[in-house]
Amino acid sequence: VAELKADEVVAERNAEVVAAAAEDVVAERADVEVVAEFKAEVLADRSADVVALLSAAVLAEFALVVALLRASVDVLAKFALVVALFRAAVEVLAKFALVVALLNER
Repeated sequence: VAELKADEVVAERNAEVVAAAAEDVVAERADVEVVAEFKAEVLADRSADVVALLSAAVLAEFALVVALLRASVDVLAKFALVVALFRAAVEVLAKFALVVALLNER
């Protein structure tokens, strides 16, 4: 009987040790889950930052393309003005040649 009681005491102590170890494992697992959630949040924040930076870079490049297109339009407009001025100069020279020809005939 004494041995049975001693075995019961040992079994109870072993059960307490196992229960304490199980609680420690559960607590460690909870800590690991908290750390994993934190890392996931940090990764999500960093991903959002990267997406924001890439979006800003794309918008900046688009603005540059628009500015270059506007500059190209300005250059083309100035070229059209030069062509128009050249045509006007040719017309003036043609009229001047006509006046000279008329004066020579008289």
